[in-house]
Amino acid sequence: PRNFTKSLDGILPKHPRNGRILVDPYLRVKGYEGSIWACGDAAVNEQGIVFPQLAQVARQQGIYLAKVLNGYQREDEKEFHFFSLGSMAYVGDLKGIYDGTTVGEPGKEIKHPRITGLLALLMW
Repeated sequence: PRNFTKSLDGILPKHPRNGRILVDPYLRVKGYEGSIWACGDAAVNEQGIVFPQLAQVARQQGIYLAKVLNGYQREDEKEFHFFSLGSMAYVGDLKGIYDGTTVGEPGKEIKHPRITGLLALLMW
């Protein structure tokens, strides 16, 4: 998103440190509430806290924005909160790894053990 957000210099408000588009807790672009939303790698809140650059973040933000844009929820009814499902990977030879040490909302994580081997691959 770097080239995309860079092309918006002077048009949309951006965080001074990382150049990402500033959004409120409802993913609305600051100063354009109700007409422009930003999500994923291009967005950051006023404190400069960025969500992990993972597909699960994009999926959750997409579902959240779909509900808002399709009228199932008001744009200021419920703030977006990311809920981590952990990380999974296939490492070859019928083996995988699941890291559930960060499951939950940031700051409220639930500790789960790491799972490796065939069981982790089957979960994936």
